[in-house]
Amino acid sequence: WNYVVDPNLPIGQVVISEFLTSAERTTGLKDEDGDLEDWIELHNTGTTAVNLAGWSLTDDPEEPGLWTFPNVTLAAGARLVVFASGKDRTSTAAGTRLHTNFQLGNDGEYLALFNADSPRVAMTEFPNDYPEQRDDYSYGRETSGAWRYFQIPTPGQPNGVSNISGVVPKPEVSHKRGWHDAPFSLVISNSLAGATIRYTIDGSLPTESSGFLYNGPLQVSSNLVLRAAAYRANNLPSEIITHTYLFPEHVLRQPNNPAGFPVGPTVHAGYPSDYEMDPEIVNDPTYGPQMIDALKALPIMSIAIKIDDMFGPANGIYTHPLNRGAQWEKPCSLVFIPV
Repeated sequence: WNYVVDPNLPIGQVVISEFLTSAERTTGLKDEDGDLEDWIELHNTGTTAVNLAGWSLTDDPEEPGLWTFPNVTLAAGARLVVFASGKDRTSTAAGTRLHTNFQLGNDGEYLALFNADSPRVAMTEFPNDYPEQRDDYSYGRETSGAWRYFQIPTPGQPNGVSNISGVVPKPEVSHKRGWHDAPFSLVISNSLAGATIRYTIDGSLPTESSGFLYNGPLQVSSNLVLRAAAYRANNLPSEIITHTYLFPEHVLRQPNNPAGFPVGPTVHAGYPSDYEMDPEIVNDPTYGPQMIDALKALPIMSIAIKIDDMFGPANGIYTHPLNRGAQWEKPCSLVFIPV
């Protein structure tokens, strides 16, 4: 076989220019399936077109060629958005989009774009992991080339200038998660002056425009799953904290059809919904008095998740137990409360 080297072949000047690790806002960029996905934007900063065949994107430093591009050409100055969905699609047919075989995480991880050389050369690389991210905020290059957070993502378009200059610290709460036997006043605070706090109690994620605005102590007297985050202008929002507060008597007596939860035979494989503890046991003269001690003798796993993501007739992972794949992964908070 023969290997021909062209010393005058221009080096492709393609870089990662912006990426988004978690899309929750319904107005965000959707793929051809109508799904909100992570995405990575590439930009050809050179003056000549670049054929990306054999180039690769990866989130694993040990595997530079984890996901390779098909035969697609990026014109000079053009941008290309690749969905980091885990769906692994490389078709270039009309109406299709490119999808990597991996997803991106909010906590920060390795990410790189490699060219098709042998050995491959990194055109953009985060060797020490990119910094922590937030839902619906992108991370990209300003016109100066510096990496910044962007409150308004611009997939496929120039990034402009960002005013974000800091990160809001996470909120603090006055009471620990776990079992409680008496009502209490829950105080949520933040160490950054001028920060506002929003919270939810239905498992969904708070945002700058959704959830309840915290204005003072919350009176807690029954089971509560609290999710809260802090915000301030020109700052990246805080990470979301999640605390589960449980009252044993309320666990025993929670209703069969709690408000906001779907009911009927669609909940799981045609079986009717049933959210309550078995009243035959709870009300039994022998076993009923033992129930509270029995509950407290068990470790607790609390999953805070948007109700539709868990139980929804179209999107719920509980209502579709046989479905598999990255598109059925849903964001949640898992809290483990030991005995």
